[in-house]
This record gives sequence, C-alpha cells and structure tokens, in this order.
Amino acid sequence: MSLKAKLMFIFLVVLLVPSITIGMVHSYQAKEQITNVAKQSLENEVKVILEMITFLEQKVELGHVTLEEAQEEMKEFLIGPQNEDHTRSVKENVNLGEHGYFFVIDKEANLIAHPTREGQNLTALGDINAVDFASTLIENAQLPNGGYTYYDWELPSVNNSKALNRADGLYVSWDVPQSTMVDLISPKITYTIQDHNWGWIIGASAYLFEINGPAVEVLVSTIISIVAFAFVGIFFINYAATRITKPITDLKESMEQLSEGKIAVDKLNTSRYDEVGLMNRAFVDLASSVSSFLTGLKKEVDTVIPYSKKENDSQGLNTLSPFTKAITEVRQQTEDHLRLSAKVFENSLEGITITDKNGDIIFVNPAFTNITGYTPEEVIGKNPNLLSSGKHDKAFYDGMWSSLKEKGQWKGEIWNRKKDGSLIAEWLTISSILDDSGETTHYASVFTDITDRKKQMEMIEYQANHDSLTGLTNRRLFNKQIIESLHSAKDSHRKMGIMFLDLDQFKNINDSFGHGFGDCLLQNIAATLNETVDDDVTLARLGGDEFILFYPAITDRDVLAEDAQKIIDKISQPITINGYSVVVTTSIGISVFPDDGEDLDSLIKNADIALYHAKGKGRNSYYFYESSMSEKVMKRVEYEAKLREAISEEQFQVYYQPKVEVSTGKIIGMEALLRWQHPEIGMISPSDFIPIAEETGLIIPIGEYVLRTACEQSKHWQQAGYPPIAVSVNIASQQLQKDYLLSLVTKVLFETGLEPKYLELEVTEGSLMMNNEETIEILTSLKEIGVKISIDDFGTGYSSLNYIKQFSIDMIKIDKSFVMNMTSDPNDTAIVKAIISMAHSLNMRVVAEGVETEEQFALLRDMGCEWVQGFLFSEPVTAIAFENIMEKEKYVQRIPCAHSSRLVAER
Repeated sequence: MSLKAKLMFIFLVVLLVPSITIGMVHSYQAKEQITNVAKQSLENEVKVILEMITFLEQKVELGHVTLEEAQEEMKEFLIGPQNEDHTRSVKENVNLGEHGYFFVIDKEANLIAHPTREGQNLTALGDINAVDFASTLIENAQLPNGGYTYYDWELPSVNNSKALNRADGLYVSWDVPQSTMVDLISPKITYTIQDHNWGWIIGASAYLFEINGPAVEVLVSTIISIVAFAFVGIFFINYAATRITKPITDLKESMEQLSEGKIAVDKLNTSRYDEVGLMNRAFVDLASSVSSFLTGLKKEVDTVIPYSKKENDSQGLNTLSPFTKAITEVRQQTEDHLRLSAKVFENSLEGITITDKNGDIIFVNPAFTNITGYTPEEVIGKNPNLLSSGKHDKAFYDGMWSSLKEKGQWKGEIWNRKKDGSLIAEWLTISSILDDSGETTHYASVFTDITDRKKQMEMIEYQANHDSLTGLTNRRLFNKQIIESLHSAKDSHRKMGIMFLDLDQFKNINDSFGHGFGDCLLQNIAATLNETVDDDVTLARLGGDEFILFYPAITDRDVLAEDAQKIIDKISQPITINGYSVVVTTSIGISVFPDDGEDLDSLIKNADIALYHAKGKGRNSYYFYESSMSEKVMKRVEYEAKLREAISEEQFQVYYQPKVEVSTGKIIGMEALLRWQHPEIGMISPSDFIPIAEETGLIIPIGEYVLRTACEQSKHWQQAGYPPIAVSVNIASQQLQKDYLLSLVTKVLFETGLEPKYLELEVTEGSLMMNNEETIEILTSLKEIGVKISIDDFGTGYSSLNYIKQFSIDMIKIDKSFVMNMTSDPNDTAIVKAIISMAHSLNMRVVAEGVETEEQFALLRDMGCEWVQGFLFSEPVTAIAFENIMEKEKYVQRIPCAHSSRLVAER
C-alpha cells in the first residue's frame, strides 16, 4: 500500500467514523424519544379505559345496566359502533395514529372487540409470517404493569390511494389505482394489560410506520448527510494526502530518473528544515557528484540533461477550504436534525414544557398554548406554578419533587388553572434530563387534557351512588356514609337513629295504574321526605318503595317519633298524578344506635322488623324496635315458607257457608272460604296467612285453587241432583287484572262445566277503587259472560257513590263490623239502614254477613235486607258437611224469629 493510500485511510478513519457515529447516535436518540412518548400515550389511554370499566362494573352491580349493555357501551367507546357486516368503524385517536385502534381479547385469545376480526381467534390467525403472537400478548398483559408486543398485522382499512410496503427496515409508499385497494400488512406495537373486573385483556395498538415516521425521516437525513460528507471528505483527504506526500514523491521520481541516468532535482525543495529537506539536500549533493562524475567521463558530450521546472499549480489554493466546507455541511445536517425534532414537539397534541434545573420555563410547544391559553412569551422565564389551581396542598408537591429526585420521574393526575381562570384536569408526566456526569440539567413535562374524561367519570360516579329515579342517595353510598358515622359515634358515645319506611299497598297501585304512575308517585314521596326532614338527615332510596333515613345525632327518641308522625301525616295527603288523585299511607320502623345494634346491618335489620310490625298492626303507623318483634318476624318468615309448601303439598281446603233468603229461610247460595290445615300446627286462621299471601304474590295461585275447587264442587252437586245454587268466591286486588282474571274465569268455567250464572265474584270495596277505569272494564266483561259481581265488606272503604253507579254490581255485602253492634249502637243501625236503602235505589240486592243473633236477624228483616249469612245459621263447613245440610234440610229452613233453629253442620 502506498504512503498516500495509507494517509488517506488514516484520514478517513479519523474524520468519517466520528461523524457517522455522531449522526447515528442522534438518530437513535430521536427515535427513542419519539417511541417513548408514543408508548407513554398508549399506556395512558389504556389506564383511563380500565378506570371507566371499573365504574361501568359498579353500574352493573347496582342494576342500572346489564353486563351485556355495559360491555357493548365500552366496545363502542373503545372502537366505535358495530356495522351491519359486524365490523366496527374505528374512531380517530391521535395517540394511536391514523390506523391504530383498541381491541379486546380474552384469556383464550378470542377477539371480543376488533374493527374487522371480532369473534375470531388470534391463535388461529397468527401474523403475516404465521407466527402465533397471541400467547405473547396474553403473557405481557398479565405482567403487573402490562407489556408491549411487536408483530405484523393488517391495516383495518385503506381509505386513500397509498399502499405500504417494507423495504430494508423502512416503510415507503407508492401510488396504486383506487380499484386495487386491498388489506395491507405492516409491523405494529401493542400495549396489553389485564382488566380484573370482566377478565378482558385490553390492547392499544399502533403501526410502527406511523409512530417511527419522524424517526425514519431523521435516519434518512442522517444517511444522506454522511454520504455527502464522505464525498467531500474523500476529496479533501485526497487533496491533503497529495500535498503531504508530494515531496517524497518528487524525491522518489528524482531517484528513479537518476537510476536511468537523468539528473532532475529542480522539484526538490532543499530549503526545508525537516527530514524531507535534509534528504533533498543529500540527494542534490549526490546528484551533483554523479553529474560531475558523468561530466568528467563524457567531456566530449555536450548534452546536458535538461531540468524542467514545473510550476506548482496548487500554491494558490486555500488548503483549508475543503475541510471548512465539510465541517459546515456536518453542522448544517445536525441543525436539520434538531429542526426535525423541534417539528415533532411543535406538532404534538400533548402539551410539552421544558424547564432549566431551577424550574424556570425555557420552552413550551403550541399544544401548551392551545390547552392553557398562555403564549410562550407569557411563560418563558417563569415558574410553572403560575398554572397552580390551589387544589393541591404542599404535601402533594413535596411528593412530586421527592419522586423526581429519587426516581427521575413523576406522573399522575393534577389540577391546573388556565389563563382564563377555568380549571383543567391533566395527566402529567415529568422527567429529569441528565448530563453525562448524571447531574440534572433540565426537566421535561408532557401533559394531556383529561377534563372531559374526568367529567364523564364524575357522572358515572354520581350514577353509581345515586338513585336514577329520585336522585336520592342509593344503598351503596348510604352504607358507606353510615359506616363512617358509626365509627365516630362509638368514640363520642352519641346516639343515632335509623328510620325505615315503605308505602302501604304500593304493589296494588303499580298493578292498577301502571309503573309510570308508580314512578311519579315515588318521585313525589322523595320530594315530600326531603322537605320534611332536616338537612343533616341522610335520606336514601334502597329500591322499590323502600326509603331509609339516618339521623347522625339525636338527644332522645322523641325526635324520631315526632319526625315519623310528621312524615306519616304529610304522605297521607292526597296526591294528584295525571288527573288521578290517590291517597297512600306509609309504615315506619325505627331503630336506635347503640340500643338496637352497633353495626349498620343490625340497625337496618331491626328497623325493618319494626316496619313489618307496623304493617301487621294495621299500617299507616310507626313503631320503635323491640326485641320481642324479632320473634314475630321469624314467625312470619316461617309462615311464608310453610305457605309455599302448603301450595305444593295441597294442604288447603275449601269450606262453604250458606247464604239464607230472609223471606223464605231457604239456602239460596254459598260462599267458598279458604282454610289451611297444616299437618303439624293444625288449622291456621286466614287472618294469619292471607296478608302474607297477598304481600308475597302467592295469593294468585291460591286464588285460582279456590275458584277452581268451588266451581268443580258446585257442578258436582248439581250433577248429584241438588238444586243449583250460586257459589261466591272472593277475588283479591292482585287478581284484578283484565287479561288475567277474564281469561282465568272463562277457562275454569269451561273446564268445570259450571254455567256462569251460578258463579258470583266478591270484590272488596278498596280493590274496586284501585284503578277505576280498568276495574269497570274488567267487571263489565265478566258481566257480559253471565258472572255475578258483589261488593264485599261494604262500608269499610272510601268509595264514591258516583263510582259505584258505574260498576256492574249485582249485590252489596254489609260488613259484619256494622251488623255486630247494630242492635246496641244507633250509629251502626243507621249505617246499615242507609246501605240497604241505597242498594235498593240502585237495583242491587243486599247480603248482611256476620249475623249471629235472632235480634240482628229480625232487625235486618224489618229493614228489607234480602239475604243473610252468619253463625246463626251455620259456620263455614267442609264440602261433606255442607252436602249433609242440603240433604237434611232439602233447601228449606224455618225463618228464625221467636227462637232459633240453626243449620247444624255434621262434622
């Protein structure tokens, strides 16, 4: 290798290698910085999604939405609504790039939500190289903080005339016809993490060509710069090597010429004082000696070897110009790289702030101005605390700086204040920038405006803690607040109260007027309660018609008693909804801390027990809890369980009580009455189990059993040769549903063969008034098929004579409470007489029930009452005993007057 080649090699190594190294390092740092910002954005997006799933799960637990509705809502939020072809239109997300998107898989790699592959399995698909990356996604998701996976995948859609291809690790595009659009494949990065609420694996994916686009541009620019610098460097190195080696080359050429017998020393510079000059002088002396020797040998030869002096054309050139040019170009390329990085910061949608080590701002990007309203001129040189909202205390900022000093980074949620004074919620990441010695030189912060997301989460939080119908606190928030109060109350030894209330017969109102009417009624009740109690009382709706009030501090029980009576009085006032005026009542149970319990569950349970005691005592009242009530509640719960067994084990029996015609003494009808013969307890009174059956809804199957049994028995007696008489059956308010009752009666009459004219349905006065319009329609339909209708317990309700005229009523039954005292109480006598007179004026017959004495019978006869029923004639008896009565009496009974002759039942 020549000396010039060696020198050129050395110069190439010394100049080009550092330049290439510097350029590649800058490119790598730019790529890493861009990639880290993109990764942080992916993590931030997914973590916000996890928080929203948590709130949606709370809504599912509270019954506001079903799990399927919550999950579909989350899918639409993540990706977009589902199209008719089962794909989803991807919503634009700046942090995921133009083609990036969210997706959801489960632990078996099934795609739960995806723009184009929803319902398929990732394991079966693989990537473009048939690599199963699904297991890697799942493994990374199960890491404590999630993880990243790289793989090749198709673009979800192509909406322009560009296609993408991979070439030597770079991604370039070329124009293709619109008609040849196809799904394209490109490497992507995906961040996955496990959701512990639904078991979902949430993925946020972005394509590398979109994330690394700016970094690729930096790399390409660096390569171009290095190539350009190489060409300039080679030219410069060649020039320098030529100048350095030229004296040696001239000496070499002179030596070669001397070996050929030529003397050529004109090119040699003998004035140099270095080794080359010494050699040149030595060679000139040698050449001179050779020349003299040759001259002496060839005196006759006049030929002298001519010397040609070659002008050195390079003496006029500035040897520093190529080097200076190369350095200038390198500097220009470096400035281009910095300018490109600055473009990335300027175009970021996230706010970026750079401060010096003292915390003073030296740079902000346009997004900072867009979000905060401050221009760079207004903040540069100032401390970021000018954005302080005042919502965070000193401990908050101390923790932030502690994390920066110990870990070099802090990230979290922070409230700041914009230039216009409005508050803004940010997700902020602050990082320390270190020099080569490890000392902090700057701080860089990146923040995203999450104010809208915060408002959404606050709305979800409100919905999770409040009743959607009334706006009152719900059970979840109520329990949380009360538990906290109980802890403090134990330390302060103060008393507190729980008041549990619900509306009496609310189910009947819902069944009669509809659930929309019931919802309006509940809203009215909630407003009434809010107006009645003090502000320090916590009021909540637990569900249905159940409300609960918590008194955080009471001096004595009288405070609770006064408020309870006040609530009862206000709720019992008439309420008009949609033109209908209704009167509702409430029953209230009260428990006191710590007398009736020291924890929330005990206090609520005992207040509930007192509530049921109030209902059992006639409703529309309040009771304080007493330990003896627990036994009664347990008995009620026991009865409810036994009642369900009684239905399945056919423990019920139907008894019959005759109705007697006053004028003839003949049995002209009978009433079917339910009896419960328990195998262990024995005969259970209807007053003990009928209210339970009505409250639990078991009255529906029980009522059907009584109706069918009575019709079958009546038809049986007719077929046995006994003259036909009508059988009356009691109908509960829960059975007064048009489609149900009409269908049931029609079906039973058809299946038993009993003619409709021999069936009489008894409806209480209160049940008739539940839903006037619908009840009129039901009774009219029953009358049209031939069934008779009577009003039971007349005089105990609040019906209007105007309404009674509209009902298709055949008979009125005077309640036994009036008959019982009519011989001793002039008021009851007057009431009975008025009822009989009114019924006759409306062309209705009258039955007096509960007749037990001859005096009562005689007085009713004198008033014109047509029929009577009671123990004077017979108690309710079994079907066999009733048949014996009919057989013995042949339907003829002497009219009791001077003395009684009862229809004795043969048991």
